[in-house]
Amino acid sequence: MKTQNASYEIARLYVEDLVEHLPSEIWNSLHGYIRAKSLDQLGNASCLFPWHSQDQNMGFDLCYDPGMVLRALMQVEAFFKKNVVYSDDSRCAEAAIASFQKGELKCKISNKRLDYYYTKRERLAPDLSEWMSRMEHYIKNVLGPFDSFMDELPVHLKVTGGATSTRSRRDSQPFTKVSKRPVCQPYSAALYDATSKFFGYGDVRAHVRTTNRVELVLKNWKTHRTIAAENEGDIPFQLAFDSYGKRRLREVAGIDLRDQSRNQHLAYASSITGFHATVDVENASNTNPYNLPAWLFEADWFEYLNGIRARGYTSRHMSGGKYEMFSSMGNGSTFVVETLIFAAACYAVGSKDFSVYGDDIVIETDLVPNLTKLLAFCGFTLNAAKTHTHGLFRESCGVNCYSGVDITPFYVREWSTKKWTLSHNVNGLAKIALPGGNLWWKLRELVAQHQLPLVPINLSTVSGVFIDPHHCYGRNILRWKDSQTKFKAYVSTYKLARSDDSRSLFLWHLDKYHRRERAFTQNVRSKRPTGALRYRRKWVNYYPQDPSKVPCHLFQWSEYLLKDQRVWSRVFKYPEN
Repeated sequence: MKTQNASYEIARLYVEDLVEHLPSEIWNSLHGYIRAKSLDQLGNASCLFPWHSQDQNMGFDLCYDPGMVLRALMQVEAFFKKNVVYSDDSRCAEAAIASFQKGELKCKISNKRLDYYYTKRERLAPDLSEWMSRMEHYIKNVLGPFDSFMDELPVHLKVTGGATSTRSRRDSQPFTKVSKRPVCQPYSAALYDATSKFFGYGDVRAHVRTTNRVELVLKNWKTHRTIAAENEGDIPFQLAFDSYGKRRLREVAGIDLRDQSRNQHLAYASSITGFHATVDVENASNTNPYNLPAWLFEADWFEYLNGIRARGYTSRHMSGGKYEMFSSMGNGSTFVVETLIFAAACYAVGSKDFSVYGDDIVIETDLVPNLTKLLAFCGFTLNAAKTHTHGLFRESCGVNCYSGVDITPFYVREWSTKKWTLSHNVNGLAKIALPGGNLWWKLRELVAQHQLPLVPINLSTVSGVFIDPHHCYGRNILRWKDSQTKFKAYVSTYKLARSDDSRSLFLWHLDKYHRRERAFTQNVRSKRPTGALRYRRKWVNYYPQDPSKVPCHLFQWSEYLLKDQRVWSRVFKYPEN
């Protein structure tokens, strides 16, 4: 299939398989959209679902399952919604810039409002005044004393990959970011110098820069996303707060930002009981006004967070300026700051059983009006399309549930002839397709045509096409090698370069300090990745999956795929060693 037509072909086969499972008016609409290649209508297919119907069966005949209808509509959306093939750079860039500027204007208005009521608190409505006080108390309790953080600062410092304000992503490996002349804020410069001396790296002469660089990255077919490339000398201290804040949230507040499962479980349960609502904040990072953390965080904490943030921005896509928002996407502290604020808001309005992951909020349904009022005062707007308070549908942290059934779609984000990309798409599509239908037939043809390797189910969807382990043993896919059960899979690799100077020594000492190991003053070599990510097939260890977590479709799919001897003969050509 040609790249441009792939999603239309996949969508057509998927919809044709469901002709008996969808009401005729919805099926005809979808089929018409696909034939006309109407991207706007396909990307908003869920609008065909009667969301506001009061009927338990959503107005459909009893022979149709509303959950299955919604699953199909959302899946058709997912074929196109985040597919980069259909992105128009000019249109998407314009939309992203407009969203950024709209967020800045909103933050400017919010800053004036917050500044006014902070100095004239007696004029603030009693409920809002109490809620803001409770938010302050919550954040103070979670973060604890600032001195404790500073004592632990070297433990939480991180030097990671990723683009900076002065370096492209290609040149932004950890090794290249260690410098005696870092680019950073004045506050970060003092911290950087003290840290360098602590690890024996010597004096540092920072190059002060108070701006970051706003760039555009892919989001979906409608718009790009604005993200800021931060200064290389600021990022380690932003990530230090991120590390400390995540630990405190986990230990004090019971919010584990390493795991989204609590949000997902609550969304699942609430699609049955309706007890919790799932709430999403629109453009959350870009609408967090500067004066909100200034109000909510204690002085020492705010001074630190304010000191390591960029004051303004530059961009090749628009005119630069001074930030009205507190911290942009790209700032290593933004995610934890957001989580703290939204968790504090839930606590403030009286929630006893909430869960927060960034801007994904799950809270008792009857508290949503109060939460909406409080967040509006703070400068935030709820995303109506992704906020669900009534009915049987809930959505949080990437999981969609309807009446206790997981109806999360599979997103086709790209389509290419690369075997690892095709394997990922085949694995996802085989799971959502009707067993034995036209789409399964097409996927089997793709496996044969491109000679995609078959692998036992594992955690990497790009490793190959999944089949159940039982069939792998019988067809020599799993082998006993080097005292381990192994299989051949596509794995990501980098070309490595070796460096041999004091910068590698600094990174080595930093790693040893994190591990609480004694650091030795000997020179070491540092391996650093260069160039683009590549995939190649190699033998990897096989770790059996929990049988309860193996998708039910996999057994039938394996039988369907392997009954065609043509697939077997063309795909399974493993060397003896």
